[in-house]
Amino acid sequence: MKRFEPLLAGIAALIACSAPATAESFRFEFEGEGNVAEISKSFAVPLAGTLIGNYDPVSNPGGTQTRPGLFGGSGNIPVPYTATFSLVGDLVGTPSGFVDVDWVPGDTTATLTALELDPLGGVPGDLEATLTILFGTFRTYSPDSIFPGGTPYPLPFGAAAVSSISIIATAPAAVAVVANKTGWTLSALVEVEISAIVNQSGEDFLVGPSLAVIPVSGTLIETPAGYLLAGTAEGTQTFDEPTQQDFPPQPTDVPTVLPPGSVAHLIVSGTANGVSGESTFVVDFSGLGTEIAPPADLNGDGIVNGADLAILLAAWGPCPPKGACPADLNDDGIVNGADLAILLGEWTPGG
Repeated sequence: MKRFEPLLAGIAALIACSAPATAESFRFEFEGEGNVAEISKSFAVPLAGTLIGNYDPVSNPGGTQTRPGLFGGSGNIPVPYTATFSLVGDLVGTPSGFVDVDWVPGDTTATLTALELDPLGGVPGDLEATLTILFGTFRTYSPDSIFPGGTPYPLPFGAAAVSSISIIATAPAAVAVVANKTGWTLSALVEVEISAIVNQSGEDFLVGPSLAVIPVSGTLIETPAGYLLAGTAEGTQTFDEPTQQDFPPQPTDVPTVLPPGSVAHLIVSGTANGVSGESTFVVDFSGLGTEIAPPADLNGDGIVNGADLAILLAAWGPCPPKGACPADLNDDGIVNGADLAILLGEWTPGG
């Protein structure tokens, strides 16, 4: 240990001059009863592709056939189209997730170090799906009909499932803490990354991730079981992404136009070229806080002191692969002065 003697002397001096108060880290987890999320979503996806009758000479010889134009042609011929696929609706979920806060109890400021919200709590919700399609004039046989072109035509597509929504903080946020009669009021502006997965006809479409800054507020009270946080996260997300993805073939029954009264059986397929829209949400959550041991508490005894320092010094040097050594606190593959600085920053007063 002789090679560490000058270092240890410097550490002792630094500890002696360190500030007496250090923040405590709390994780507030929530799920189930008492947590509610309300989400309003609208998506618009431009498409281009073809529609064709469901006729097949072997498996469905009596099916619908399509032919472009008013005259000519034979057989079942694809009809080109452009369209907008839209999803609109309101969702209500039971959210789950957690909020991490560093705070010196009684201080007027704190730090939100992590936030992860799943507004749907793992339970998918449905949005109404519509394809507003524009095509040239075409004919169908079985049933015999004419579909005049040049006018947008809405095709109901039933429902599409929003299988997940994710709201994750991308950076720590300053929290204002104000004492009240029963505890404290907390407020912060948090930069988050929002993404969603929408499933239509067995195909997953990723929306996002996109960045937003959302207000998070709440009240904190001290109970016999620990600190209880009741909070609200809310915001509006707008997005316009140039993604491209094939749209799976979708059997669609379409009422005939001229003459009306029958149903043409079509198959619509194409490629999605981007997605745009808006999402608003309000997530109410509550949960008891549990203390998070600081990363530098290497022996897990609840404090950072000389015992943890000894473990770090014993591991000094290269530590491949990354993540293999608990003492590599910044996960850069080596235990060195950077990790020592983290440990000293988390030193427990009197430890």
